[in-house]
Amino acid sequence: MPVINLSTKLDASGMGNTGAFVKTLEGQIGVGFAEGFHVHKDWMAKTIGYDTALEQIGKAEDERSDYIVDADQVKFMVGAGDKFVVEINGQQYAPTEHSFPQMSQKIGVLSSSILREMAASEPDRQDAEAMVTLAKNAIRHVKTDTKFFVRTYDDGTLRAWFSDKYAPINNRWYLETLREFLPSARLSHWKSTEDTLYGNLLLPDSMKNVPDDQDSDFGCMLSIANCEIGKRRMNLLPSIFRSICLNGNIWDQKNGVAMKRKHMGKIDLASLKTEIGESIKAQLPIAAEAIDKFLATRKLAISTNARDVLAVIASEEKLTPTQAYRAYKAHDLLESNDNNLFGIVNAITRAGQSFDAETNYQFDVLGGKLSQLSSNSWERIQAKSRSINVDDIVEIFGMAV
Repeated sequence: MPVINLSTKLDASGMGNTGAFVKTLEGQIGVGFAEGFHVHKDWMAKTIGYDTALEQIGKAEDERSDYIVDADQVKFMVGAGDKFVVEINGQQYAPTEHSFPQMSQKIGVLSSSILREMAASEPDRQDAEAMVTLAKNAIRHVKTDTKFFVRTYDDGTLRAWFSDKYAPINNRWYLETLREFLPSARLSHWKSTEDTLYGNLLLPDSMKNVPDDQDSDFGCMLSIANCEIGKRRMNLLPSIFRSICLNGNIWDQKNGVAMKRKHMGKIDLASLKTEIGESIKAQLPIAAEAIDKFLATRKLAISTNARDVLAVIASEEKLTPTQAYRAYKAHDLLESNDNNLFGIVNAITRAGQSFDAETNYQFDVLGGKLSQLSSNSWERIQAKSRSINVDDIVEIFGMAV
């Protein structure tokens, strides 16, 4: 397969056509492709929409808690049923097979697998006490103010254990971003769990933008993945294919270049969103109006000043003074070189990262909303910002800035 870079759109050159038989293949639901897709009707019936996937994500969010805890806030003990447990904020949690090695590495157990292996071998109370001794002995060497990121669930499991440098890319944010760019797509081969997204995003044929003189007998797809507990990094792989059979088999697939992002350090969601849009738009032969709108935010310049524009947005969106001020400071300190709507969106999503998970998500939604502003709406906000006075600034930001 030739190397495909981000400036080269995928096309059908060099592909075979071994999936042509799917057009006339009879299944339980019907014959051939579902309307508007290169996907058999039987398999299309097994796909889901964004709302279903987001409902699953919402249920998981309601059942979990994320903590940033100091080392001296963590306690190891023998819990109910003579099981090794971790106590955090007065609640006891049993580490999962996945989180045992993470925890062991962060607290300094010499073998990252020994606690997991002991837990898997049906330990009795004496075994559990030995596990507690190992964990306590290791963590006593860790500075008491060392911070950990820990994810727990209401079912009493501890699913993830990282340093505080871990930066989970939220599954809801990722799907909402894809829905914003590709609203009529369908989720296929879906193998997602509470913390992990994994599957394909099938694009309708109506999105394709292929010249008349080129082969257009193919479908477009994105393979997507993301895990908030460290099982896999964020991944986005564009591809085209001839057809998908009634049993989900993908015929004559041609892949582009995967976009990958680790869950570490400070992640700028607005910039990440731009990268996602650019990767899709650059590689897939689609008419990407929504993506174009977002990428065009760099062209919508600020003709007044960022403070007053943010004041208008904060007022209209009913942000609290604290929320408004943090958005202003994020722009002043980190985004002042982008004197445009793109900088405003970045500032808002950056500010959201300083709040709790729910507020962070609300700021992400606001950033997405602003990224789709028309030039007329942008000019309306700027015109309104010209009438902002000192009293308005004090009321909106809680102080003169």
